[in-house]
Amino acid sequence: MLETLGAKLKPGGAWQAFGTVDEACWDSSPPQPVVSKDDFIVTVSAGMRLDDLQAHLEPFGLALPFVPIVPSPGRRLGEWIGQNVPHQLEGTFRSWRDWVLGGTMLLSDGSVARSGARVTKSVAGFDAHQLPIGTHGTLVVPVELHLRVVAASRVAWPAPVQHSGPFWIQRVLRTDFEAACQQSGLLWSDPETATCALSQRPGFCPEHSWWMDERGVGPLSPLQRETWLRAKAQFDPDGRLAGVPE
Repeated sequence: MLETLGAKLKPGGAWQAFGTVDEACWDSSPPQPVVSKDDFIVTVSAGMRLDDLQAHLEPFGLALPFVPIVPSPGRRLGEWIGQNVPHQLEGTFRSWRDWVLGGTMLLSDGSVARSGARVTKSVAGFDAHQLPIGTHGTLVVPVELHLRVVAASRVAWPAPVQHSGPFWIQRVLRTDFEAACQQSGLLWSDPETATCALSQRPGFCPEHSWWMDERGVGPLSPLQRETWLRAKAQFDPDGRLAGVPE
């Protein structure tokens, strides 16, 4: 369910691709998160940086169980959600589709809408708050998020991968995982999710596999592109938000 509110942030302009949005949407000094320790929920600005959120959660004994494969300290939560790239703890704690419980979003006409609830279980209808996940700011732009977090004591923090420069992430069937890890430029691998990271574009692309670059952009099938463009026509008919990645 998507409830449109009366407020508007900015009636005009364009918001650019890959999570970079207008300052009217993401404040350079976002407000402090609101933590519900007993419920394991935090309400946070999409403009907050991941490292800042983790530091805020630490005194409460909580954490967002998200560790990028390669560190990117300046990236904001809204960017990570829009790109929806695999991460090091995904096999244990899953990812954004399980953590985003609701939030407030900016629509293409400048109006503000909300969806979901600040509870771990909700029957509020269609999960419209999932729209920002993996869609690169093409449909809506997240403004504020209700996130599920975990006890920090449950998280075994992996070591960061030391790498500078472009990289690619590939996920394959478990039967193809060993062969995928034999490719040149292997940086990291996770047998739990059959995922590997490479310093070069994958050359081994078996059936039912997929890959993306560090921005979360990879090849789209004709059906995927058609579905995305149809959604784009519904949510951004005037093309004011980012375009569907090529």
